[in-house]
Amino acid sequence: MPAYARVFFAGAILFSNMDVFSGEAFYEENFVFHETDPLNERFDAMGMGNLNFISNSGSYFILLILIYFQFYGRRIVNFVCTKFAKYRWARVIALKFNTE
Repeated sequence: MPAYARVFFAGAILFSNMDVFSGEAFYEENFVFHETDPLNERFDAMGMGNLNFISNSGSYFILLILIYFQFYGRRIVNFVCTKFAKYRWARVIALKFNTE
């Protein structure tokens, strides 16, 4: 592997493993993963010590779930406020949650 490619992939893996919400600790507490060996010595050298994508992805899935709940939560709030639009509280809440 060329040196510049190795540096690029090392940087990419470093950024992908930035753990904003301590995802690895959360995954270890709440999930059970089978222990696996790295695919080869290159993956091990890059810090990917096993084949479990979720545990290697850091906070990716936590952020994905938060984005999902935020998107659908706003849609549900908007739907409820539309049904109760004759009340002032519903209009105020709808104005705060509406992004469209």
